[in-house]
Amino acid sequence: NYQNTEFFPALFLRPASILVTMVVGDWAWVTPNRVTLFATLLKFAAAGMFLVDDRCWLIGGAITLLLGAIFDHVDGTLARYRKTPSNLGFFYDTVSDAVTWFTTLAALGWTAYTREADAMLLVVAGAGAYALMVNGYTRSIVETANERAKAKAQAEAPDIFRETGGEPPERT
Repeated sequence: NYQNTEFFPALFLRPASILVTMVVGDWAWVTPNRVTLFATLLKFAAAGMFLVDDRCWLIGGAITLLLGAIFDHVDGTLARYRKTPSNLGFFYDTVSDAVTWFTTLAALGWTAYTREADAMLLVVAGAGAYALMVNGYTRSIVETANERAKAKAQAEAPDIFRETGGEPPERT
């Protein structure tokens, strides 16, 4: 599974998602798809808070967006912990990210536009949302291709390698 190595996810989001998973990992009613839904609702709430254009609401929106980002990482961490990843969950998470980041950036762009009356801020927000969607889509394509190549290599490996997970033994 792809693990984000960018600065903020590696430094903060991934460790926070592991801590949350340590707490909720064995609660049967907490499923990865429900966590994705919760993260999606948090991000939509943050977008709504950004539209209020009040300092307290903007700070609350930033905190809510951060919580949404943490729970967006928890769903994958929980699925890997339980060894229950699914194509539906992967698709749901990818689409959720695209929709919520577009909504969040659109809300921030609209708030900036209403403050400054500069239409370029709406264009920049839309371009940023598009760039995030392309980035996420590209990552999902690469991850899927890598998983398929690994499965094909494992299927074609000699029987002795299947016992070690498809990898040849480490050489000295």
